[in-house]
Amino acid sequence: MTAPSEAQQQYLHLTRLAWGLRMLGADVVLDLAPTAEPVVAVRRAAGDRLRVTAMIRSGRWMYVWGRGRTQCAGVGEDDAARVIRKAAR
Repeated sequence: MTAPSEAQQQYLHLTRLAWGLRMLGADVVLDLAPTAEPVVAVRRAAGDRLRVTAMIRSGRWMYVWGRGRTQCAGVGEDDAARVIRKAAR
């Protein structure tokens, strides 16, 4: 069996995140549009959505939802879904 590609790993990370956010009561959509970066979109109280992607930064998979240095969480961190849920409120 071959190792998953980077795109497959990204999909798996986003799916795990979507499930974790759902378990916290968030309204989420896994968006896999063919012409855009895959994202988990988390509904905010205002009705818009916080868009989170998974990418490799400095050799480590991270969830990223903005441009700031604090708008990210490590994939596999126990509280990543909670941090993102809080950011979406």
